[in-house]
This record gives sequence, C-alpha cells and structure tokens, in this order.
Amino acid sequence: MFAPRKQSCGRLLEGRRTWVRLNPDTLIYELDEDFSLEQWEARLNGGAEKLNPRAVAKIVAKGPVLKKDLAAKVMDRFGCQKTVAYVAIGKANGDTIELNFEKKYQLKKAVA
Repeated sequence: MFAPRKQSCGRLLEGRRTWVRLNPDTLIYELDEDFSLEQWEARLNGGAEKLNPRAVAKIVAKGPVLKKDLAAKVMDRFGCQKTVAYVAIGKANGDTIELNFEKKYQLKKAVA
C-alpha cells in the first residue's frame, strides 16, 4: 500500500501567506517551510522543475540537512523514488552541496 502524498495548503497567519501541512500522527496543521508556490504552479502548468544539482542546492539552502532527510525532501518535492533522490544527491555532492563536519549536507562554499 502506498502512503498518501503530503499536501500543503495556504493560510493567512498574522497578515502574511503561510503554507501548512497536516501532520497525520497528531492531526495538527504545522508550518510547511519547504513549500514553494512557484514550483507548485509550474507542476500545474506542466513545467515542473527539473531534478538537478541546483534544485538539490535550493533545498539545502535553508540550512544543513542529514542525507536521509534531504532524500525525503527531494522525494516529496519531485515525486520521485528513493533511488532517484539519492542519485540526485550524489550528483549534487561536490558540485553545489557538500558534507559538513556534522555529516549534514550544506551549500558548497566558494573557493577563494
């Protein structure tokens, strides 16, 4: 049996647009900071963002992420399988992202 896809929805919170997602364990809506309205609209229009090293770097741009969490975010954003997500992370590693001392992926630092 397949798990249902996570859905986000927009809400106004303190006068600004915020995206929330229902947590199936607690049945409480939580902030969805990874949601991108532009990517959602692109998917609706048939021009979904391509999974490439830059797209993986956009996910990591918000802060360092463990590999398994990064793979989950890639799978959620692009609707791909686990293997495809890990291959994309491998291609991005060294190109746009790198591992830090905590074994978390972060944006690659520019070499001066």
